[in-house]
Amino acid sequence: MVFSNPTNCIIDNGRCLKHYPRCMLQILSLKLAKTPANCGLIELYGYIAVRDDLDPLLNYVVKFSRDTPIIVEQGSLINMTGPKRGIEMTDLTLIEYDMRIKTCKGEKYDLQLIDGASFIGPAGIWNRPFTIQIPGDFGAIDITLSRLYSSVEATVEVLISEVRSSFDLSLSLLAD
Repeated sequence: MVFSNPTNCIIDNGRCLKHYPRCMLQILSLKLAKTPANCGLIELYGYIAVRDDLDPLLNYVVKFSRDTPIIVEQGSLINMTGPKRGIEMTDLTLIEYDMRIKTCKGEKYDLQLIDGASFIGPAGIWNRPFTIQIPGDFGAIDITLSRLYSSVEATVEVLISEVRSSFDLSLSLLAD
């Protein structure tokens, strides 16, 4: 959450000392669930973004232009580029999407994979991942997410100065 500017913290001399936990929505993965028959590899572009009560502007989860699409096949995970800040889950959260399949005939012939918006509300499963499918005209995307009851957002930066042989890294958090 590199670009986050949290409003729920205790500040001393301009430095955040402690964040208060809050309800948040965590998007865990996106997967191209269905495509037109016999498609194989496809070029996918567009966006999936969220809007919450914290900020009505788009908080992009993925955003790819037609000039720089991603290449995926049915069942592939879609590399997420965001969100840029935590997603507040105190009320309804809007997930907006417009994803297209690029064709070689030109933009006006591109296929609409998914287009629209969905509300995710506070009712339902908490603190466990669940998957919903966003169906569209030419396929579907599975979004796996979790409503987290008591969460804080954080940015962890890990710098590795030198690796001399094999390398295995694991990060964990101990919460009190």
